[in-house]
Order: sequence, then C-alpha cells, then structure tokens
Amino acid sequence: MLQAIFKMTVATLPEAINTPEKMTQKFFQEFDVNNDGKITWTEFRDGALRDPVIVNLLECDPNP
Repeated sequence: MLQAIFKMTVATLPEAINTPEKMTQKFFQEFDVNNDGKITWTEFRDGALRDPVIVNLLECDPNP
C-alpha cells in the first residue's frame, strides 16, 4: 500500500522516508502499537491521523 501511495505523490520527502522501504519502516515503528509485525486498520487510521507526512501523502498534496 505504501508503495502505491509513494508512486502517486510527487512530494519532496525528507531523506529519512524518501524510499518506500524507509517509509514502511517508519510507519511500522510508529503505527504497530502492539508490536505484532502487523498494522491493523485501527492502528493505521490512528497513526495516520497523528502523522502529517502520511496525511499529506494520502491527500496527494505535492506541497506538504
């Protein structure tokens, strides 16, 4: 899913998340609340609402 989001955006991203792999690692660290290696819909939704980067990506805003 993050690869698709990444491909849809033309936003300039910080170096810490400028590849799909880096972005995935960041979101797993932040969103996987129970550390089970999976992100549930609830974890994704709650994490996304707290993270302005993913909000901008989901909105496809090229100027975050």
